[in-house]
Amino acid sequence: MSKWLNKRTQAVTESLNKSAKRTQYDADFEELQQQCETTKQVVHKMLKETPNFLHPNPAARARTSMGSTYAKLRKTAAEKRYPHAIGVMAELLTKGAADMPPGSSLGSALREVGESFQTMTEAQHNFDAEVVQNFMEPLKDLVENDFKELGKQKRKLEDRRLAYDFKLRKRESGKSSITDADIKLAEEKFEDSKNNAENAMMKIVNNDVEQVGQLMSLVQAMITLARNQLETLEATQAGLEEILEQASTKPKRTQRPVSMMQYEDDEDDEAALAARGISADEPSAVALFDFEAENEGELTFKEGDTIRLLSRLDENWLEGEVDGQQGMFPVNYVEIIRDV
Repeated sequence: MSKWLNKRTQAVTESLNKSAKRTQYDADFEELQQQCETTKQVVHKMLKETPNFLHPNPAARARTSMGSTYAKLRKTAAEKRYPHAIGVMAELLTKGAADMPPGSSLGSALREVGESFQTMTEAQHNFDAEVVQNFMEPLKDLVENDFKELGKQKRKLEDRRLAYDFKLRKRESGKSSITDADIKLAEEKFEDSKNNAENAMMKIVNNDVEQVGQLMSLVQAMITLARNQLETLEATQAGLEEILEQASTKPKRTQRPVSMMQYEDDEDDEAALAARGISADEPSAVALFDFEAENEGELTFKEGDTIRLLSRLDENWLEGEVDGQQGMFPVNYVEIIRDV
């Protein structure tokens, strides 16, 4: 308890009195500390941002993480995989191809691109796994082992420095029974901890070649993915060109001639407009349902009424005239013959 109190007293003294005497580290030691701290910050940021880089959608990323955790707890066969956008497109295209009639050129093209996107999705999942294994896991190991050990050694070093400086300060004040032997022992413990901390830092600094190798593995994985995608897309392009060539040689379906019934319907529409005093060139609409005005400024009409359109108020309301009355009404109550 007394040792802890002595170190605590020294720490408070240094905090309150910035000019209080304390043991200083040499320049090489300070440089090592700075380099290790910078490395630690960079590694932590890479570990934080790499999942965002691999899986940009935060909601999907959270669901995938929860699904994988649940699978591990229940010991089910497969963990949930992140739904990459290209995988979603692959499912959409493949389903569209299945819904198309046999022999459809569009169906063949959808199937060609859908299967291509499925291949690219698997390549993306393989890329994810490779980055986790060869990039993230080694960085986690660095944090959980080397940096953890360094933190332990630095805390021990600071404790022993405080104990050493406390004894020096008390000895210099002349009001303590601390002997030269006590000072010597505290100094030896401090130097021993300093050496241990320095060795831990040197290990991290000297092993930076490993971090370079991990970055190299990330870049190599990206190159492999890009090459795989390029090869897949080039093969798909060739397949689409073949489908396009086959489609261009297929006999075209002949269009049926327009029936006289359609012309008769058009004539009936023009006659109905003329009966309302509306020319075929004027904006008009036909009421699909009865509409009863409930507010001032609204227009009442019956199903089948032909309405002269005066203006469009917004995407949901029109202004029109029927039987000499003007007002506004909902767009979804009419079929527009000629828009304003």
